[in-house]
Amino acid sequence: MSADMGGTEIYEPLQSVIQKMATIGERSVKKLFLLTDGEVSSPDRVIELARTAANKDNCKIHTFGIGRDCSVDLVTKVAKAGKGSCSLVVENKDLRSTVIQALARADEPQYSNTTVKITPQLDHIFTSVGTLGDSFEIFRNDAYIAMGVLKKH
Repeated sequence: MSADMGGTEIYEPLQSVIQKMATIGERSVKKLFLLTDGEVSSPDRVIELARTAANKDNCKIHTFGIGRDCSVDLVTKVAKAGKGSCSLVVENKDLRSTVIQALARADEPQYSNTTVKITPQLDHIFTSVGTLGDSFEIFRNDAYIAMGVLKKH
């Protein structure tokens, strides 16, 4: 795989696929895999499309950023907005194993609005709000950091 630096316009193809997937049963979780090796001219539109599809159509969008020239910001934000996972492939030789790992992850349960009990006196509920107000999903075997302030009694 190689980039031709001609630009990647994925909004319309992504929108077309999402519309076709919306015809699949309402309760079915639809899994979409988006691969890109570049940038787009309007990343905010693509991110908002992913967010709408995840919230309205029960669609999970998993992204792959391929090569050193891909927009890491784009694939990260589309995956987060689309309630999916993001995989980055710097070298082509890593593509096969990364795709296999992402397919396995897409089939695993995702967790949000999760209660974590640290002690009987302290628990925390994830409210699915990230640092920028975006929702987030936690996948099995993902590392996460929880921070809090404890009151002095």
